[in-house]
Amino acid sequence: MNIPTASPGGPVWRQAISGAQILFVAFGALVLVPLLTGLNPSMALLGAGVGTLLFQLVTRRQVPIFLGSSFAFIAPIIYATATWGLPATMGALACVSVMKTNRIGIDELTDKAGNSLHVKQLIGLKHWARPISKALNLEDGRLTFHVLEAPDPAAAIIDFATRNGADHIVMGARASSALRRYLGSVSAQVVAESPCTVTVVRETERAAPKDQ
Repeated sequence: MNIPTASPGGPVWRQAISGAQILFVAFGALVLVPLLTGLNPSMALLGAGVGTLLFQLVTRRQVPIFLGSSFAFIAPIIYATATWGLPATMGALACVSVMKTNRIGIDELTDKAGNSLHVKQLIGLKHWARPISKALNLEDGRLTFHVLEAPDPAAAIIDFATRNGADHIVMGARASSALRRYLGSVSAQVVAESPCTVTVVRETERAAPKDQ
């Protein structure tokens, strides 16, 4: 919510009245809204203060505006926290797959039948994540799908996590081999260079069925 403030200059009493009005409105927007939605009022005050200072710095104080919370978000936040909980409301879940491309040369974008390889991988990703969506009871829009095209899968995953502010990466790991031990694996590079927590899941080998 943008709250116009008093213009510089003018009678002191007019500035005092405008300041009291802004204080009343800001208190309602920045304290009452977090209390109603279950958020932290201190973080709301801090975010409004920092946002206003940055805005005034960028605009060189040419626009007298105070940036605060908005009552328009009360109903959506209350519904979301009651339905999914506060952690799920403030976050999101993304399924990411990487389609490796060549560093030099022309990549094949379609298969022999003329179907897009990107679309096929995206469909396969959605099919793979269907049990996850059902287990977590995620509605439409709560789970997103992305197919990245890059010559370096690890760098693509790290860049995606950095740009989207991810706080946790869960990824699988292939079976160990002599080549991966010398050259390094995708999961090892992501663990070493990722800005957030990384959990690597390795599929355990299934025991051979015993003879009846």
